[in-house]
Amino acid sequence: MTIQRTPHPGYAIIWTGWYANIIGALMQPEVPLYGLAVLLLFFPIELSAHAWYETETTRATLSTITTWAARKTTHHRLPLGFGAVLAFVILTISWLLGRTVTHYAESATLGILSGLLCVAFLWPHLMDPDVHG
Repeated sequence: MTIQRTPHPGYAIIWTGWYANIIGALMQPEVPLYGLAVLLLFFPIELSAHAWYETETTRATLSTITTWAARKTTHHRLPLGFGAVLAFVILTISWLLGRTVTHYAESATLGILSGLLCVAFLWPHLMDPDVHG
């Protein structure tokens, strides 16, 4: 897929709002349903971006917008500069997933494994998108 130089502004705002809700859910551990709802909201946003722009060349998904931002702000392969911010994003999303799984599955082991698998997936996907896309 050929990608435009800038992200779709509407989806950039939507993803920023989604991530703000990730932070909000992390700040409210007593409301696990909020965390679950935010995590599940990822799928309709991502699917709408794929469906809406299936034939067009735009940046509308979370990974393409973060990739664009990373390329515009840093040239480091290590988590320096914006890469450190991106590492924080990966870790917070994974933490919320692990905490939510722990709550609903009532298994700390499953929650920790879910969070670690999320990091293992997101880290190469977002930190080195040229290789792991």
